[in-house]
Amino acid sequence: LYRGLTPSMFGVMLYAGTSFFTYETLKAAAVQREGGGDWSPNWSQRMLAGAVAGLLGQTTSYPLDIVRRRMQTGVSLGKGQKYSTVIGTFFYVLRNEGIRRGLYKGLSMNFIKGPVAT
Repeated sequence: LYRGLTPSMFGVMLYAGTSFFTYETLKAAAVQREGGGDWSPNWSQRMLAGAVAGLLGQTTSYPLDIVRRRMQTGVSLGKGQKYSTVIGTFFYVLRNEGIRRGLYKGLSMNFIKGPVAT
């Protein structure tokens, strides 16, 4: 019914997990650096931790976004057989285009689009 649903769901889980883990880890490190207790990070420290967490989350989940787009557009481009499963699409892109020019193609524009869209 919907090509690309599975990589979308996995991508959201990976993004959310990575972002929350990174944010909470950076926040805890700031508290520990300041001596712990009742101290909490100020707005700029929280914003910096959120920005780093968002960038790391985008970076880790981006290959699944590539897989989703390939699966969605594969039929109209005549490559439906090559892009029929998540694992098959992932390894097809990895083998034929590589990591940087395949799985992470367009990531820099995604970094620019991300803060603007949210």
